[in-house]
Amino acid sequence: MRTARWQLLFDTGQTEPILRNAAVLGLHLDAVQAIALSHGHYDHTGGLDAVRQVARQARVFLHPDAVNVKFWGQPDGSSRPVGMAGETTRQLQQAPPSVNPALPSASVASAR
Repeated sequence: MRTARWQLLFDTGQTEPILRNAAVLGLHLDAVQAIALSHGHYDHTGGLDAVRQVARQARVFLHPDAVNVKFWGQPDGSSRPVGMAGETTRQLQQAPPSVNPALPSASVASAR
């Protein structure tokens, strides 16, 4: 989403096709000031690390529960993880309080 003043990315998609798709569409991810994540499933957050390498100044906005472990129940009773990647979760949880003003440092509201 672009306005005259802001450029916001809503979700990053699954893994790194976001970089290829942005290039094809002529979007300059380095100009993104904010990344909003709708929820913490890998198909909405998988490209976050790749985007953050390009959009280094972008703040990330997400619900604190987005970093919680998530599973999908299978018909046979087993489950598989569908949450955010572990390293991405750790980076967001370790963001300094000055970057996370809305919540204690152990939680996430916004992070760079």
